[in-house]
Amino acid sequence: MLQTTPQFGPSPRVASFLLSLLQPATQQRYATALNAFNEYVKERKLPFSSLTEEEQDFALCDYVMDAMDAEASLQYCTDLVAALQKQYGGRRRFKAASATIDGWRQSRPVNMAEPMPEEVCYAMVSLIFMANRRPAALTVLLCFVGVMRVGEVLNLRMNDVL
Repeated sequence: MLQTTPQFGPSPRVASFLLSLLQPATQQRYATALNAFNEYVKERKLPFSSLTEEEQDFALCDYVMDAMDAEASLQYCTDLVAALQKQYGGRRRFKAASATIDGWRQSRPVNMAEPMPEEVCYAMVSLIFMANRRPAALTVLLCFVGVMRVGEVLNLRMNDVL
């Protein structure tokens, strides 16, 4: 149920100050996400700033679901939630929207980097060998053949090894 009395939200001055503390690239990503979200709010005539914290969370959750259906970037939605949290000085958590983003992240397949091609490894070993570093060349070769190939077969990740 929507409240008729407006809730206190971040003033534009405080919000812009908090966002200005970020790195320039992060500021740009957050500004892009916030501008798109503000357009969405205007389009739907949604009084986002006057909603309670719980209503804002679920409205944001709906927006994330719409973005997921439109095959938008997961990073974009993550940036939006982080930007809104930053605007409120970290006082809002948006738990449902964060849980939706986590579920979206888990439903996507993991993008793993391709293994290093054998030719590249052998070229490295050859260069190290020609630099008169025979023990280092042997170590690189053994690591590539022994450790890396076993890791590929077992689909190991860094946290599995550590």
